[in-house]
Amino acid sequence: MSFDNAGGSLSGPPQVPPPGRPRPVPPKPVPPRVAPSVLFQGEFLASPAAVAVARRAAVAALGRHGLSGELSDGHALVVSELVTNAVTASAGIPGAHFHLRLLRDGSGPVTVEVWDAAATLPAARPLTFEDECGRGLHIVAALSSRYGTRPAPTGKWTYATVR
Repeated sequence: MSFDNAGGSLSGPPQVPPPGRPRPVPPKPVPPRVAPSVLFQGEFLASPAAVAVARRAAVAALGRHGLSGELSDGHALVVSELVTNAVTASAGIPGAHFHLRLLRDGSGPVTVEVWDAAATLPAARPLTFEDECGRGLHIVAALSSRYGTRPAPTGKWTYATVR
């Protein structure tokens, strides 16, 4: 006997699909999507001095959430590089500022997000040993499982999920 879910009664033998037709497979339940936790969120004036301030704020926030030492060193470097790109891209925009967020899904990796008002996208360029700048995105790529940009209504978000 089988249980008929539609009518809630017991019925005869299980229904077998005709030959050549596969049995329907019930869909697997999808776990509900939980919004990531915001470990830190702040707004800063887009100036070179803000890079160090944002980095220290991020490291302090990570420490409050039990993430410190070598782990936070990689995050601090990614924060520095993404914030430096935001400050550079914002040059010439009066009163420019940027937003920094640290997000985490459960106990997973931390994602660093930086918003700035500039429409220009960061782009990695080939390097030589003599270059004094331009290594930021290469460093971010080396420390991250994924990184990129996404447009915002104004400006863009640049993000990196640190390993």
